[in-house]
Amino acid sequence: MSEVINVADEKEVTIANTHVPDKLYGYGLQVRQLLYELLNCEIDSVVSVEKFDDVGVENGNEKIAIQTKSALSDRNPVSDRAVDLWKTLYNWLLALKESELPLDSTLFTLVININKSGNIVTWLSQARDEKEAEVVYEKIRGEFTGEDGKYIKQSDSINNYIVTFLADENKKYALHIIEKFTLAIIGEGHTNKLYGEFRAKTYLPSDIQQLVFDKMLGWIDKTTALQIESGQVMQIAKKSFNKELILTQTLVNQNKALVELAPSPTKKK
Repeated sequence: MSEVINVADEKEVTIANTHVPDKLYGYGLQVRQLLYELLNCEIDSVVSVEKFDDVGVENGNEKIAIQTKSALSDRNPVSDRAVDLWKTLYNWLLALKESELPLDSTLFTLVININKSGNIVTWLSQARDEKEAEVVYEKIRGEFTGEDGKYIKQSDSINNYIVTFLADENKKYALHIIEKFTLAIIGEGHTNKLYGEFRAKTYLPSDIQQLVFDKMLGWIDKTTALQIESGQVMQIAKKSFNKELILTQTLVNQNKALVELAPSPTKKK
């Protein structure tokens, strides 16, 4: 999609505004999504970061490949011709084609932190079986072909992604992605929404919820950092998470009890 830029409206570029906070926020989004998945996955699951996708969930029966896309501006990462969207679909297709992800047991989720959408992701989200996936596939194909049925070349940034996704030899992979696709729009205030999820899923006493939440986020960040430093895969098992959660709750309760039982200081010297 072409964009007309009015040079007169451009702002002066300085060192300060060339630093993009999206990247740092994007990594934080992965860590928070890791916590979200640990709160909601099955007991035998393992949740990873940058193992087979931004975030991944494995439970022995299936895999969930989760792409997280952050945008702190007005840009739309899931518009019909967005690089973010088509690169994601392309990477998923290659992972299936090269057997990095199992074709019969992989689900696909695209998480965005901004309330945006588009025709294509809406169609993808609506397909729930093979028949509906076939209909969506043809609608997507129609989006990029002319009246003569021939493909219309797109911008260099997305052309190869779209051509690969719509290639006849890749159709079975594309159909699987379409059928198993979910778009999760978390909107603004992700951390606060995650805290609400944490409160709902952990059933902790209200007076310690915030403290335990902060400590668990810190534990996840530290655990994954240590794994990176030692050359290990960044992943946390649900059972390990539950164990740490119980330990943290116990320690917080103990410290709170000690403070409450401590005598008030006297005025005697």
